[in-house]
Amino acid sequence: MKTTRSMVLTSAALVFLASLPAWAARQCFSAFNGDLRFEFNSPVTSTTPLTGRAYGPDAECDGLTAVPLSGSSYVAGKLVVVEFRMFTVDTDGGCSAADFLMTLSGKPLSGSLVLSPSEYFAPGSVSVAACPSRLPGGSQEEEAVHANTDDLGDPSSTE
Repeated sequence: MKTTRSMVLTSAALVFLASLPAWAARQCFSAFNGDLRFEFNSPVTSTTPLTGRAYGPDAECDGLTAVPLSGSSYVAGKLVVVEFRMFTVDTDGGCSAADFLMTLSGKPLSGSLVLSPSEYFAPGSVSVAACPSRLPGGSQEEEAVHANTDDLGDPSSTE
C-alpha cells in the first residue's frame, strides 16, 4: 500500500513539474559581434514582463559592468517582437537610457536589432547566445551585489 501511495505521489509531482511554464529559464542574446549582450530572466516568447540585464563593452557606463533592462514582447505567427529599455543612465550625462526593438524568427531565434535614439548604434543583427554563469569580468563582490538586488538592480529589502 505504501509503495502504491508513493508511486502516485511521485507521478503527481512529475506531472506538476512538467506542467510548469517554460519561461522559468533565462534567455540571452548577442549583438554587435558580442560587444552587447542581453540576458532576460525569462524567454522572450513568454507572456510575462521582461526583466534582466545588459552587459559587454557597449553596455558599460559610469563604471558599471551590467545595467538593468525591462520590456515586453509579443508573438505574431512565427515572428517574435521584443521591445525593451536598457537603463544606462549616469549622473555626468555620458550615458542615457536606450530603447531597443528586436524582431526575431527561426530556431534558434535571430533577427534584427534597432536602437532609439539611433545616433549610438546602427541597426544590427541579434542572435541567441549562451547565458553566462556569472558576468564576464565580474568579481565575486559584484556577483554578491547582483544577488542582493531586484530585477531592476535596486537593493533588495530585507524586511
